[in-house]
Amino acid sequence: MASLLCYHYKTMNYKHMKSTFKYLIVILLLSFSGILSSQEISPDDYLPGTKLLSETGVTGLRDRMIGGMFQYFEKELNSSPLNRETHWHRNYSSTAEYLQSVSANRNRFKKITGVVDKRKAVQGLTLNESTIQKARIAETDAYSIYSVSWPVLEGVTGTGLWIEPRTTARAQMVVVPDAGQSPEMLIGLSPGLWPEARIA
Repeated sequence: MASLLCYHYKTMNYKHMKSTFKYLIVILLLSFSGILSSQEISPDDYLPGTKLLSETGVTGLRDRMIGGMFQYFEKELNSSPLNRETHWHRNYSSTAEYLQSVSANRNRFKKITGVVDKRKAVQGLTLNESTIQKARIAETDAYSIYSVSWPVLEGVTGTGLWIEPRTTARAQMVVVPDAGQSPEMLIGLSPGLWPEARIA
């Protein structure tokens, strides 16, 4: 049996990310067009030989611009899985060679996500226990479940559930629930997942 650490990490799925981009663009453009339409423009504010766009013309250009942006983002998001492998140069000859081959990609991801601070060394998990709340929150004949925490960065602490088997552990695993799931749901302590999707 494996010693299992399960903790919560929220992600944004692909469909939600696409819709978020779209709504953000629409809000920004509508806000900007609203500011422009509320301003009064005199003939001295534009070049001779030109004329102001009518409200219909502005609406048409705005629709074309929004449509073009949507098409661009749709194209980029759809092509990203196809082009992803061109940015990786994995070497499977050994564990050390593989880690070296992906180090540049991992460092770039850390920079993009802001995870550039030095990680704190973890000597062991801290049991979250007090006089009114025990660290062990559940147990079976095969394992016990504990509420634990561990240092991550300066001022940042990770929290999760540790499943300790009663027999000798043959492996150690870290399980990250999907977006909208909690560790308690994943191991059956809270409702929300069908039994086939649980790990304990």
